[in-house]
Formats: sequence, structure tokens, C-alpha cells
Amino acid sequence: MIRRYLYTVIINLILLPAFIFISDKTFIFYLGVFLFFVFGYFTPSDIKPKKITSIFLLASLPFIIITFIYAIGYNKPLQFSKEIYLIVLPFFLYYLLTIILGFIMGLLIQKKIKKPEWKHLIFISLVCFFIGTMSGAINWPFQFSIVGLVYSLGGFIIGSGDLKKNLKSYLILIAPFILIYTILSLINGSKQTYPISFIVPVGAITGICLKLLYLNNRKILFAFFSFLLLILLISGYFGMKNWLEYVFSEKHNNINITELKFNFRTETDGSLTENDIKNKICVFYFWSTSCGICFKKFPELEKLYQKYSDKNDIEIYSVNVNVTRNDLKINMYKKVRKLG
Repeated sequence: MIRRYLYTVIINLILLPAFIFISDKTFIFYLGVFLFFVFGYFTPSDIKPKKITSIFLLASLPFIIITFIYAIGYNKPLQFSKEIYLIVLPFFLYYLLTIILGFIMGLLIQKKIKKPEWKHLIFISLVCFFIGTMSGAINWPFQFSIVGLVYSLGGFIIGSGDLKKNLKSYLILIAPFILIYTILSLINGSKQTYPISFIVPVGAITGICLKLLYLNNRKILFAFFSFLLLILLISGYFGMKNWLEYVFSEKHNNINITELKFNFRTETDGSLTENDIKNKICVFYFWSTSCGICFKKFPELEKLYQKYSDKNDIEIYSVNVNVTRNDLKINMYKKVRKLG
């Protein structure tokens, strides 16, 4: 009994400070789902439904309350209008439903899967998937290295001396990431994430091979290939940065700058068109009053402006885009292209 309530304390000790101090709430979403999934999995299957509900509420209520308070505080300028409920309520329900689903998923694996071997394998597979996708909220180079490390560890944990069993375990381990993350990347044409999808099967098979070396007492080879894997993951971090530069420069190079047409209104009610910036290097920073993160870039933009203020061929513009909070659901790239 004490252990079960200890889990609820641990969840809140992780989630609440993370929610307060980490600005990227997408990461908190992944973290919440992951923690409640693990919590559900380790909840004993012999507990009655009422007891499970009370334990879940005890674990989730502090997080849910602070989420609601944050949503209200973030949208404080709207006051208590109809618009604030249209924003806060979906945000609140989104967090609530996802942690419920994570908790239920963990419970189902614990209760419905009878074979301990399968139960353990599916749990490890989903833990690797959650950590792998969660790391993407930080940045893609970091995600590449973490995904490679996590799936290598996953492969090592599930690996055994039976080759047929290893093949089955390998396929189950990589299945969630390949079927969800990789397929979505291919559908969306997200070239920037292709190496991340590639490192999943490579990391998993490497982990299984390391387990075989370990079981066969090949200590020198085990140490050598473990070190080689570490070097690969570290170098992959910097390699991903080069890959991202290539992918995004490839996209931008397809834009014919000579065909760019726009007519911006200046703060003095004047106008700025493409003819005003001919033969000049120009930086346009698009922002909106509904984007809190955009304001954090202003000091950096001001430094850039001061640095090149004496250069007549370099100009820096801050462009306010008239976007409401409901418009945030619209693809901003299309919105800016339309304005241009």
C-alpha cells in the first residue's frame, strides 16, 4: 500500500517542477503520458476498480490543477470571456485524456497479457517508444542520440541466446516506432527525421548483438563494440545538425527570390514592397501578439539589428502577422505565404 502511494508522490515530484520550469509544454505532455503509463503498468492487477480510481486521482489531481491554473494565467489578457473557455477547456481536456489513456494502457498490459515474457517485451517496446518520441520535443540531434541509446538498451534487455526468439523480440521492440513515427514521417515528407527512424532498427539490433557477446563471455568484443556505439551516437548528434542544414537549405533554395511579391504596411502607415529591398540582404522576423515565445526572440533580434545598423545593404524587419489564437491551428507557413 505504501509503495502504491509512493508512486503518486514520485509522479508529482517529477511532473510539477517540470511543468513550472520547462517552457516547452509538448515535452510535459509526453512526460505525463509516459509516467502514467509506467504507473498503470506497475499498479497491481488485484486492486479493485474503486481503489484504482482513487489512486489515479491522487496522482493526477495536482498536475491537472496546475495545468488548469497555467492555462488561465497564460490567457489572462482575455479575462473570463467565451474565448478563454474555448482555449483553456480543450487544453485542459487534452492533458487529462492523454494521461488517462497512458494510465489505462499500462493497466491493460498488466492485466490482460498473461504471459510474463510477452508482458515484459511489450512494456519495454512502449517505454522505448515513449522516451524516443518524448526526446524529440527538445531537438532532432538530441533525439537521434537518445533514440539510438534507448533502443540499444532495449535490444540488450530483451536479447537472449535464442536467435529465433531474438528475431521476434526485435520486431516487437521496433514496431511501435516504425508503425507510428516512421510512417507519419514518410507521409508528411519529413526528411529531417529520416535518420532518427533509421537509427531505431540499427540501435535495436546492435543491443541484441551486444547481449549475445555478453552471454558468450566475449568481454573484450563487448567493451569494444559498446565503445563504438557510444562514438556513433555522439558523432550522430553532430551529423544530424549537418543533415538538418542540408534538408532545410535544400527547401529554401527552391524559392525563386526574384518572384517574391509583398506589400507590408509600416508603423508610419507607409509601405514596404519587394522593390524597396532590391540588391539588399534582408531578414524578416514574423511574429504575432498571440505568440508568447515570439517575444523572447526580440532581444536577440535587437542585437542583430545593432550589429548591422551601419550596413546600408543589410536590413532587418520585424513583421507583425495579424493572427488570432484560433488561427494558430492554421499552418503558419501558408498564412505567411498568403500575406506575401
